[in-house]
Amino acid sequence: MNMARPDRTHADARDSETRAAPSATTFLPLLRLISAVLCLATLALAAWQVRHGAGLPFEDWALDSDSATTGGEIVALTPLADRTDVVRVTFRYRNQGIDYEQNCHVPSDHGLTGLQHTVELLARDPAVSRVRGTQRAVPPTVSWNLMVVAGGLGIALAMLAMRFRIAQRQQQAALSEPAHGTG
Repeated sequence: MNMARPDRTHADARDSETRAAPSATTFLPLLRLISAVLCLATLALAAWQVRHGAGLPFEDWALDSDSATTGGEIVALTPLADRTDVVRVTFRYRNQGIDYEQNCHVPSDHGLTGLQHTVELLARDPAVSRVRGTQRAVPPTVSWNLMVVAGGLGIALAMLAMRFRIAQRQQQAALSEPAHGTG
């Protein structure tokens, strides 16, 4: 008795792909949930940090890349009211005949002693300055870099979820088309 193996039909392929779908349908909502949580948590944390005085580090980045130096003197060290781990440093310096008084921030265990210190300032805007080893912006409680990575990961997962859903719909559309074959 010769039992030839029957050819696989379009309907058989559709059935096997349908059976694999439940794992895919549970993956998509989980991916959406994780991306939404990451994005919302990042936005909430960023808003909380800005609301509680953490500054954005753009001027510090500019000083890191393009700064001149001059001598300056510390006028006052003042603990922040809502952050016991940060001290505001008020300092004075003179540049091109103009006197400036600015603020910067350091952790409370800074070890900043003495009155005379080196001041870093932007050559193109000498009013943007800080004492060397400090930050103009109030340091955030959570690193801005970490928040950018978390938010970016949330956006990437959301894009992956959208791409996965598009592929899922394309697959469903392909399976719902009638089989074109010769009889």
